[in-house]
Amino acid sequence: MKKKILWIMHFVPYPPKGGAFQRSFNLLRKVAETNDVVLVAVRHKTTSHPEDESRNAKKVFEGFCKEVHIIEPDWSKGGGSLGVQAVAALFSPHSLTTDLYDLKEVHQLINGLLERSKFDIALMDSISVAQYVDRFRNAGVKTILNHHGAEGCMMMRRVSKEKNYLKKAYYYLEACKLRRDERIYCPQFDLNVAVCDLDIEIMKKEGVEGEFRVVENGVDIEYFLKQEPKPENRSLIFAGRLDQYSNREGILWFCRTVWPALKEEYKDLTLTIIGNNPPEELRVLGEKTEGISVAGYVDDVRTYFSESSVCVVPLRDGGGTRIKILDALSMGMPIVATEVAIEGLEVKPEQDLLVANDAKEFVRQVGRLLDKEMAEKYSIQGRRLVETIYSWDRIGGKLDAIMDDSLGSQGIESRGSA
Repeated sequence: MKKKILWIMHFVPYPPKGGAFQRSFNLLRKVAETNDVVLVAVRHKTTSHPEDESRNAKKVFEGFCKEVHIIEPDWSKGGGSLGVQAVAALFSPHSLTTDLYDLKEVHQLINGLLERSKFDIALMDSISVAQYVDRFRNAGVKTILNHHGAEGCMMMRRVSKEKNYLKKAYYYLEACKLRRDERIYCPQFDLNVAVCDLDIEIMKKEGVEGEFRVVENGVDIEYFLKQEPKPENRSLIFAGRLDQYSNREGILWFCRTVWPALKEEYKDLTLTIIGNNPPEELRVLGEKTEGISVAGYVDDVRTYFSESSVCVVPLRDGGGTRIKILDALSMGMPIVATEVAIEGLEVKPEQDLLVANDAKEFVRQVGRLLDKEMAEKYSIQGRRLVETIYSWDRIGGKLDAIMDDSLGSQGIESRGSA
């Protein structure tokens, strides 16, 4: 039975490059194939999202959504810059992200939509927009909160890595507030959707209550087609948004700590780093360090994957599940990743990919994958895994079925008689 769904998010998930963008875009697209979806998305001027992409996004979303509303608020009101708002958030009981996106423009739009339309489900895409739940509970609309990770835990991990004491204190306070927001908002939703069982376990241990189901991250297996591995090229690749803390911190650690040991062992090895907005520190490292190339943003990462020997994912922080790993597996890329990077994924070390957590292990594991026979073995198994578990067709269908379950037979009957 077709459902009418209001989907609210604090970012514009187009183009679908980067973990959260890919998850939201593909789930939205798949659910909209069989339902009427009204999209409300907020574009933040201080983010790295290019304006031309935001303009194009509306046309793309209109291709499969019933209605599309992209909001660009007047951020000059209520304090102006993100820095000013961050300071103001110190005096709020809520996290910066929920305060930042508690917007008059969104409240007004939601009120107008509810006055003229009857929705079956309102899906709030991340804790950043969870504060709108009351609008729908009061209107008798079923509510779902989509989690991209255990946000409070992710922020606390960032605290442990931060060396600047002032930032460390701020991030600690923000982590505590995020955990509090999760405890406040999650029980108010009819259903919470997480990317993996591990995230649910983490939140439950932190005292978060509520109904939870898992909808995994996925990969477009028709876009990321399998390529033959090329161990003979002796080239490594890292791909991930570099304006995201966990990616930035991980690859900087890799370049400083792991890369010298790798070059000592394999003189002809190269490393290409792909991702939006590389920090200046990384650009300088790329210029001064032999074998490292910082490509920044690229239109099509598949070209770079297809010419590389091994994909490295040296993350030591963050949460959720890493779509970058699924993309690489789909293309048959042999992978060396940290234990943190594979959290929540149904991958088996030594069967689907290799794991390393320090420089010595990275050298050993990369060396194994520079062997053609080993590279082919992991290439075949990785592709088989994503075809079986992680295609967006399967995962989008799972979310749609979960939505039906949340409505129940009574909800379906009432929609049929409307």
